[in-house]
Amino acid sequence: MVYGTMIVVGLIICRYVHANLGTTFAIRTADFSSGKLLLIALLLTGILQVLSYFFEEAFDSYRMFREDLVRMFGPLTGIGAFFLAVSSAIGEEILFRGAIQPWAGLILTSIGFGMLHLGPEGRIASWSVWAFTAGMLLGWSTHVTGSILPAMIAHFLTNMISITRLRLQYQKAVRDLQEALGGPESPQTPASEAADQKST
Repeated sequence: MVYGTMIVVGLIICRYVHANLGTTFAIRTADFSSGKLLLIALLLTGILQVLSYFFEEAFDSYRMFREDLVRMFGPLTGIGAFFLAVSSAIGEEILFRGAIQPWAGLILTSIGFGMLHLGPEGRIASWSVWAFTAGMLLGWSTHVTGSILPAMIAHFLTNMISITRLRLQYQKAVRDLQEALGGPESPQTPASEAADQKST
């Protein structure tokens, strides 16, 4: 619902205020072919993954927030994870990079993007800094290329990788809990019982 609203509001602003709806989603521009736009998207994805790894290693609050995300998004199905990754990437990029950035500029838009990722109790300040930095990178790509597609693709891939990691971490925690509750020993088969009797 939230991301749907972002999409609708962003599209309306792009169409009727900026009058740049066509160029915003350009699959190629005067200076960048489709292949170059895709390459930029993949490069951004790689940078964001390295940045995420650095923040996870450096900041306790970032790791604590990831634990909260495991509980929130870990139970998602594959389809649910894909839908969340797509809808959030499209909604946030259309609103922030497509609609707000032409007005507010790169820095203010990135600050707003970071504020969107604030959480309760001030535990995720590092997450907000990460989001601000990601917003700067995504906004820069939009400014340089003239298209939000690289940012949107990179945003989707980053989301998909992150949610997949959360789901795997959640599934491992569930397996570990089940093993702990069920006990480490598996029931003996008749063959194993006979072998034990022979050894004694």
